[in-house]
Amino acid sequence: MRRAILVITVLASIGGCKGKNQAPDCKAAASTYAQLVKDQIDRDNKDDESKRAQALSLIPSLKEEMAKTCEKKGWSEATRACIKNAKAAADLPHCMPKKPEEAEPPASAPAPAGEPKTGG
Repeated sequence: MRRAILVITVLASIGGCKGKNQAPDCKAAASTYAQLVKDQIDRDNKDDESKRAQALSLIPSLKEEMAKTCEKKGWSEATRACIKNAKAAADLPHCMPKKPEEAEPPASAPAPAGEPKTGG
């Protein structure tokens, strides 16, 4: 009986730890992103209610598109966790994956002039 209780306790604690260490899914990251943008809009447009309302009306579609893009592009756990843990909208650009043109070229890309080609 004690052994069964011990096994259940150990399994429960392992399961609890696993849940805490998992990266958020795309919807959770998109929710955080949308909330931080909303907070920024609220701060930036305190004195202009019509501008604030117009900007806030875009939040639901922003959130939906963000989640779709995350899922389609397969954002990494690190990217999703960075977004989820961001404290302000200003933190978000640092979390976003690099655009393909900003990433390093693939190994099959031609070498810049004056450098020898590798692997070919």
